[in-house]
Amino acid sequence: AIWSPANIRQRDFAVFGGEFLMKQNVEGLRGFFDGFFRLPLEMWAGFLAGWPGLPNNKSHETWSARIGFGLLFVSKLPLQVAVDMFTSIVAYSVTNFPSLP
Repeated sequence: AIWSPANIRQRDFAVFGGEFLMKQNVEGLRGFFDGFFRLPLEMWAGFLAGWPGLPNNKSHETWSARIGFGLLFVSKLPLQVAVDMFTSIVAYSVTNFPSLP
């Protein structure tokens, strides 16, 4: 089966998050998860649902919704983790620009 561009972008979003987490030290992981669970329940539960159409997934069903989620999420992070995430987003975007919408 061939994935739709929207599903590929959803997967890329998840892969980016996994790669970001793997490079974090203990303080970075604590900051990441502290910020993640400071989001409204519907937002983090929908993210963990992981697939369009599942309950609470409206913040993750489209590219623009994921951008909104990401901006709110970064605002909940400790400054050092937020800066690292922002620079990682820029680097990932530059590297993967052709696959972005």
